[in-house]
Amino acid sequence: MTKETKQQPRKSSAISRGNVLIVEDDKDTAQTLLVILGNAGYGVRKVSSRDAALQVLLSNLYQCILLDFYMPGMPAEEFVAALQTAHPIAKVVLITAASEVETAAKRLGIPHYLGKPFEPEALLNMVEKACKA
Repeated sequence: MTKETKQQPRKSSAISRGNVLIVEDDKDTAQTLLVILGNAGYGVRKVSSRDAALQVLLSNLYQCILLDFYMPGMPAEEFVAALQTAHPIAKVVLITAASEVETAAKRLGIPHYLGKPFEPEALLNMVEKACKA
């Protein structure tokens, strides 16, 4: 069973900026993403596998999905194909420490991507851009 975490937008945020699902198996990276996005006013949930993400997406709507490229289990290509069928509205931001992040994103048909490590401002800009696309 996978552990999921939700963080509500900060009470000082008048309006939620949208809901973001974090699909990241590295606990430290997932926690960093959760804090940055939550503090910026996003409704955030994190899962540690692509299979868990598909289960969450059966009953929840997300404007944006942050997807780690290199994870054990379901291949990224299979996840993106399933996502397009199950939740076509969501925009994906591919995140990875791999130097070929742009190539991987293009191969998956994902226009939004971010390399690790990333600056918080770059993350927020990319998520905002993806949510508006």
